[in-house]
Amino acid sequence: ALLLDVIEDDHSLFLRYDEIRYAWEIVDPILRVWSTERDFIHTYPSGSWGPVESNRIFDRPDQNWRNTGPRA
Repeated sequence: ALLLDVIEDDHSLFLRYDEIRYAWEIVDPILRVWSTERDFIHTYPSGSWGPVESNRIFDRPDQNWRNTGPRA
């Protein structure tokens, strides 16, 4: 189907060059930081509720994640 779109000159599934360039203007700085400063990316075991650091997004002690079931 994608090849047929190319043959029929249907551009709806393809990005223009200016769209790609703009996307890279946004993504490139992020990739540069990630390649040099990896200590801020918090990892966690698969199947868990996520990194402990995610609890810092709440300002007050009465705010917390709503856990809907058991996790590892």
